[in-house]
Amino acid sequence: MRHPDERRRGCGCGFWILAGGALAGVLAFLAFAFPRYVTTSVVIQAPPARVWPDVVDFDGYARWNPYVRQMTGEPSLGSELRATLEGGGFELDLSATVTAAVPGEALSWSGSVFWILLRDDHSVVLEPLPGGRTRLVHKSVLTGLVPALLWGRLEADVIDAYTKHNQKVKAESEGR
Repeated sequence: MRHPDERRRGCGCGFWILAGGALAGVLAFLAFAFPRYVTTSVVIQAPPARVWPDVVDFDGYARWNPYVRQMTGEPSLGSELRATLEGGGFELDLSATVTAAVPGEALSWSGSVFWILLRDDHSVVLEPLPGGRTRLVHKSVLTGLVPALLWGRLEADVIDAYTKHNQKVKAESEGR
């Protein structure tokens, strides 16, 4: 029997719940407070109307894009896109919603891999240039734990993937 002055000690669960909540808060802050920006571009010797079909040829991405193993969906506002991405030693399944689709001008989507791991606000903009040329501008704003914690390792891979994608679109568009 315990002495009346002894206090009963709990299992300490409250501490661990509080600590877990605090850690989750810190991770969520890290994940979204420091977005990573990527912008690449290429000049294509073809007008935007000839480049656009290659930008939205999701079925063809697996054939010529070294990082997209599969991409499905329609390039129309509000439609759902699904992609399997591979690079930097990772394979990720991305779900996205098209946020802009203006034929010959821009395609944008916002997607994520388990919302806190990776969020990508992505766009491909076609800028008409004199002489029937196009500047393709490929951008992303990346947030989540993956870019927040692994950006030093991933930045070069992401830039490389976008640059290769741009070059492949250029080759496809100029090859016709």
